Amino acid sequence: MATQSTNSIVPNVSRKVKACTACQRQKVKCHVDEGNRTCNRCKQNDQSCVFKRSLQTILDDDTRWKSGLQNDLSRLERITDGILARVGLPDIASYDNEGNLTAAAQSPLASMHDQHTNVISPRSQPKQTLHQRPSPGDYGPSPRSVISIPLEERDQTSGPVEDGVLASEPMGSLYEVTRLQKFRRRAPQDERNSTQRDEELNDFISRGVIDVAEAEELLKMFTDSLNHYLWVGLDERHATLEMVRRSSPLLAASILTAMSMHIPGRTDTHDKCYSEFLSLVSQSMFRHTHNLDDIRGLTIAAFWLSDLSWKLSGHAIRIATELELHRSFNKASLSADHHERARIWYMLYVCDHHFANAYGRPPMVHESQQIIEHEKFLESPFANTLDFRLLSQVSLFMILRRVYEDFDQKTSTLAAEEARLQAYNIELDRWRLTWEPRQCPNEFIGNFPPKGIVLYYHFSKLQLNALSVRNIPVSETSTEPIFPSTKEFINQATMSALNIINLVLDDTSIRAALVGTPIYVHTMLTFASVFLFKVVVAPPNTKWKDILILNPSRILKLIERVIETLKQSQAGERHLVQRIASGLDNMITQYEQPARQTDQQPINIRGPWGVNADLGPVIGGGQYEGEMDATGNWMNAGFLDDFGSGFGIGINQFLNTQIQF
Repeated sequence: MATQSTNSIVPNVSRKVKACTACQRQKVKCHVDEGNRTCNRCKQNDQSCVFKRSLQTILDDDTRWKSGLQNDLSRLERITDGILARVGLPDIASYDNEGNLTAAAQSPLASMHDQHTNVISPRSQPKQTLHQRPSPGDYGPSPRSVISIPLEERDQTSGPVEDGVLASEPMGSLYEVTRLQKFRRRAPQDERNSTQRDEELNDFISRGVIDVAEAEELLKMFTDSLNHYLWVGLDERHATLEMVRRSSPLLAASILTAMSMHIPGRTDTHDKCYSEFLSLVSQSMFRHTHNLDDIRGLTIAAFWLSDLSWKLSGHAIRIATELELHRSFNKASLSADHHERARIWYMLYVCDHHFANAYGRPPMVHESQQIIEHEKFLESPFANTLDFRLLSQVSLFMILRRVYEDFDQKTSTLAAEEARLQAYNIELDRWRLTWEPRQCPNEFIGNFPPKGIVLYYHFSKLQLNALSVRNIPVSETSTEPIFPSTKEFINQATMSALNIINLVLDDTSIRAALVGTPIYVHTMLTFASVFLFKVVVAPPNTKWKDILILNPSRILKLIERVIETLKQSQAGERHLVQRIASGLDNMITQYEQPARQTDQQPINIRGPWGVNADLGPVIGGGQYEGEMDATGNWMNAGFLDDFGSGFGIGINQFLNTQIQF
């Protein structure tokens, strides 16, 4: 809103009137004492004293009145802009005289239907138990985000959308005809500096939700720890808390939420940050402008917040496609900016496949040229060790995606299915041989990068070979034979599960990284533990116990050791490892309970895991030390009934049969 200058010059029209009309007629001096409205002469003569206003006096009064009005309007404008900024709307200059957005303005929120919405303020939430974090549905949209704007906001400009373009995408034609801004394709841009340096920060930290000193402490801890488990984390542009807050409030909230979850005693801080993060995510769903750091924030939360991971990864992918990150691959060698954008797209591919893999769902990101030719990305002059770590994941999940497509439905013969299993096992072996030597230790997380290749190798081997469980007869009275090839694949799955647990328990690099790694690692550790429990310790019928070579008592003790390791982990009360430990413990307790009630001896007497405990061989007749080779000496495993006829990589559905997260 433009205002006139209060220093405009008013011309001298006439002299100011300094005498009343009576003194003017007598042509005598008119003297008025301070605080009086009647001059001394009129008071003595007991007559009315009237001053006639000149044009100059009128102009002076008018100038003072306008100056005061302009000051009042300026204050109202500043207050209104502050309110609009808080709710995420454009400033007051973006509206016309009727209160509608101008054609040039870009609304940060989409139109919202006029519906009643139950909103729970973070301050009015009911108290939660130790392991019960409020679910996203408990909050609803933030009161700041439920803003109704005109549905039919039209662009007043005329002419074609793109000059010289005869045919654009269908939505472009729809915009060209209707001129409705919601159909307009906006040019992809990275609005990295969402808050300028001279603007006052207005976020949940400035509002005092958490203390600035605590926020800076959490950011420093994140930069030195969790950030290095990511493939595209923070860099020199996020050196300070202020830089992060100005770049993306969503990123700041995501970092503080994830980090506070990892620290014991920070539950209250975590819950506050979690609430603010949900509010910011809700607002971001209806904004038209985003930046790369918004994607970073969503991805960080997806990797560590298990209850939001699937939805956040999808939201981040949609924003990335709007910013056209998938088009930067061919330009990655030309500029560091395009290299970064292409790298973020690779990270989203990995994030998407982590959770598609865990939930047994098809991924959102398809295999474009950038994914298929990922090795070319390493030829960029901007490539570094981080890219080798990232692309090792891309290469792995390309294999697992094809496994998903081949085995999603059981439609082929046993011989054909096992031939494909054998081919994929060989492909995974080649993957490890290719990528393990290309990894380098990291200053902050030690040898986890090369050891992580080994860990993910066994994750994939377990998921792949567990598919052979579908070929085992369900009925105890079944006379259907079990082929040696099927036994071999089941043995490989069991072997991989044991190798996973052994790496976590005995390898110092993996054990040190257990809490800080993304939740996919925790999910696979749990999957390996439950797989061994259901296959070896508690198979569905006695037929399988007769053919098992594995020692159920020793496997049960190994799982107990996993539980103790998780319980001793230094993590916050909301961290997933705490719930996994509790869930595994309950699973074993429920298994042993029937034996106690019938006065039967369970296969294992529960007790603390001490350093002098005698495990004995995990496998009958042999010692289990380090990684195990696929020797094929094992005869059989058991039956994993919860996989059903679908694809065995639907891990979370399987885990939920025993563990409530």
